[in-house]
Amino acid sequence: MGNHFLAGMSLLLIINLFWEWKIGTFSKRSDREKKAFFVLWGLAWIVVISISQFPPWTSPRQWIDFVYKPLLLWLKHPA
Repeated sequence: MGNHFLAGMSLLLIINLFWEWKIGTFSKRSDREKKAFFVLWGLAWIVVISISQFPPWTSPRQWIDFVYKPLLLWLKHPA
């Protein structure tokens, strides 16, 4: 998708981290929720970089399904 997508999504991810850290209720969350947030945030960076830099015949939906489905199943699993 190119560098415009990478720049836009990078800006959104940085704003999201700032929002959660400074303005949101990040300090009131449990450790598991904090870890899950950072795992999701890191995976979002991986997806953004891979979508923007890899061949166009791989659709964003394929990358999202490959990365996020196992994580969502892990988060829905009762602790």
